[in-house]
Amino acid sequence: MPDHKIITQIMKNKLAFHAFKIGLTFIKWTPLSYLYLLSPLLYISLFYIARYRRKIVKTHLQRSFPDYTTKQRESIMRGFYKNLCDITLESIKGYTMPSSEIAKRWNINNPEILQPYFEKQRSVIVVSGHFQNWEWSTSLGYHIPHHCIGAYKPIHNHYINDYLIQCRSVNNIELIPSHQTGRSFIKNRHKTCAFGLIADQHPAGTKNPHWVNFLNQETATLKGPEQLAQKFNYPVFYASSHRKEKGVYDITLIPISDQPSSTQDGEITEKFMHLLEKDIIKSPEDWLWTHKRWKLQRNTTP
Repeated sequence: MPDHKIITQIMKNKLAFHAFKIGLTFIKWTPLSYLYLLSPLLYISLFYIARYRRKIVKTHLQRSFPDYTTKQRESIMRGFYKNLCDITLESIKGYTMPSSEIAKRWNINNPEILQPYFEKQRSVIVVSGHFQNWEWSTSLGYHIPHHCIGAYKPIHNHYINDYLIQCRSVNNIELIPSHQTGRSFIKNRHKTCAFGLIADQHPAGTKNPHWVNFLNQETATLKGPEQLAQKFNYPVFYASSHRKEKGVYDITLIPISDQPSSTQDGEITEKFMHLLEKDIIKSPEDWLWTHKRWKLQRNTTP
């Protein structure tokens, strides 16, 4: 890239960063209950004006719930966009909230289930999906008295990215780029840690994904979390989220595997996807339907 283009991009990124910080200053002093008043306007913008990925969402719902009526799927789609707007506002507000406040709103009901493993100096893996407010899962470190590590996908504007990481890393949690997850497991193999992984993404770049039946479709899945669990023999738990009320989530940790090194290939992944599917079926509006989850088809596997 020519020097003048690099300089222009840097200036654009800096301007976007300063504008973002000004917006956060406004949000910091605005109660969440007032921010929710913006949600209908955001919904109108996304759903009616921008029509943000509506075709993708509609297709996903048709294939996932073929027995539902068109009216039922339409209701889920509208509910999803409204939920997405609420979560967006919650997540942005979360960057300005004290960690104790977020921990009250994203509360783990049974953290004691991990204690027997910590007493034996065994690290654990907590997996979850893009369900309800996954952004607040960084408060995992507030509920667990051991070093917590979470993987994230960096955004292109490194000024904003670095600032958000700083905001998110106040809850006894170390955030690492997702491509460094394996390296982090090796680095911390002699420590007692809790690794938080969101594991329902499309497995981009995976040459040999594991296939499961998920929401009535053959679905390619990430193998990384399972492979790391098997390699290090770290117990795996699923974080099941339940919205208690608007902006308040109860999290229940469900055991998936106590001895991953003894499991068959695909066993942990299938259990995780099954548990996530159960949560989605109970509350389909709460999953991230805009994600191109089924981009990879079995006959197009690279």
